[in-house]
Amino acid sequence: MPVQHRSPAAASSVTVPVQNLFIPYNAKLDATSIPRAAELPTLVNNQDIEYARALTKQHRPEQLLRAAMLKEKAELHEASIKRAGSWHNTIMGGRRQRLAAKEERLKKQEEEKQKIDAEWALVKQNERKKAIDRAKYLQHVEQPRIRQMHSALLQSNVLQERDMQVAQHKEELRRQREFTNATAAAQNDLAHQAVIDDLQAQIRARVATVRCGREQAQQAEERRKELKRIGSGGILALKITGSPTDAVPEPEARLDYAAQEAAIRVAKAAEWEKKQAQVELQRKALDEITAKHRIEKQQQREEETKKNEENIKFAQMKELFAAQRKHAEHHIVRQRQHRSELAGRVAAEEQENKRKVQDVFYERNVHAHDGQLEQRLAAEHHKRQLAVLDENEFKLKHAIERQERIKQEREAAVAERLQNEKEDEADIQADYGIARSKQVELDKLKAAHREQILQHEKERAERAARKIVEEESELKATDRADTEFEAYAMGLISEWGAAGKDVKPLLRVLRQEHGDRKPPPPAASQSRTTDSFARLGMGYVTRSGAII
Repeated sequence: MPVQHRSPAAASSVTVPVQNLFIPYNAKLDATSIPRAAELPTLVNNQDIEYARALTKQHRPEQLLRAAMLKEKAELHEASIKRAGSWHNTIMGGRRQRLAAKEERLKKQEEEKQKIDAEWALVKQNERKKAIDRAKYLQHVEQPRIRQMHSALLQSNVLQERDMQVAQHKEELRRQREFTNATAAAQNDLAHQAVIDDLQAQIRARVATVRCGREQAQQAEERRKELKRIGSGGILALKITGSPTDAVPEPEARLDYAAQEAAIRVAKAAEWEKKQAQVELQRKALDEITAKHRIEKQQQREEETKKNEENIKFAQMKELFAAQRKHAEHHIVRQRQHRSELAGRVAAEEQENKRKVQDVFYERNVHAHDGQLEQRLAAEHHKRQLAVLDENEFKLKHAIERQERIKQEREAAVAERLQNEKEDEADIQADYGIARSKQVELDKLKAAHREQILQHEKERAERAARKIVEEESELKATDRADTEFEAYAMGLISEWGAAGKDVKPLLRVLRQEHGDRKPPPPAASQSRTTDSFARLGMGYVTRSGAII
């Protein structure tokens, strides 16, 4: 069945055999290529020929037209874009405006965020600074001597409060005594005034009674004179009412007058008895009131005495409680001082033990390898002696055997002797070589040991120099801390003294701190007290490294 082929133009529907297909002249042939049949005719339609001709041309008309149209379209598009680039009522213009607004908004947001970040960084920096300052303050106040100083401040406050309470208690007792004395004086004055008032009232009553009696006697005298005058006239008389009426004879008038006088005397006597009874009642009432007042005063004095005793007992209890509280506070202060001293002493002991352990460790490391070389040399010497003894024993046995076999195997013995002599010489040479190599190794070991010791000495000198620098820096820091503490303590003492408080605890802590200070350690010696080379018999090594 023939294979169908459609041309590139796809315009022809003519089916042609495979052998009649068009094959270019310059096509490369391979195993799958269709052989060109030169003897067979090839039929090509016009469209294919035109298409082939168009392919051979450099510029085709439709391509030129299409290229021109595309170029014109691009130019028009660029001009349109350029013209519409400044318009704001287009989609692209609105998009540009939105993007510009978004970019401006994002820029402002970023600036605000940067400002917030800067402010937050300042806040964090301030917080870190505060934390560092607080840590420094806590480190400062946690020092034993600062804590002792603050304890002394509290003790000073306690002493000041105690003095204030003692003064206040004394002032209260003084005011209470003054009030008690004033109250007792006022009560005594009131009682005295009441008695005086009662006596004055009695005196006034008696004076009034006497005056009334005198007036009554005077009135009776005047009445008698009047009656006498009337009776001497003989024509006037008085009735019982005492008013002059009808004229009566003189005897009747006298009788009437006598009867009236008797009635008046009886009435006056009754009135006087009545008044005496009233005076007696008043006197009894006054006596009862005076006795009641005296009893009340006695009860009041007893109550005041009881109150005074209770107040004295309360004051004694307060003094006892104050003394107990003072004793407890002193006990707490002593315990705190003991704990501080114990902590300082324990820290000093721990530091001393640590220094001793370091010294022991250093001494042990420095002299760790002392004597090993001597032991090794002694072991090798003993080994060589054992080898020589074994060799001598072997030689002795060999000589005995040789003497026994000399008769039978003289020639063999001579040869064997020569061989043994050669072997002995070889052994001697080998032993000499071994000894020489050992001597070389020993020299190398000495040189390495010497170099190691020099290196150790150098490192020890460097460590000593670093230790001296560290101790000097630590001493300077300690002096600076002591100076700051003294300035701080003197400031507290001056401030407490200006406030009128007791500064004795502060001075005691300052003196104790001065007494607890340790003297500066002596400078470390740079000279070497031991010499390993001289101890090992290797000579004396100078500082320059030379062996004497």
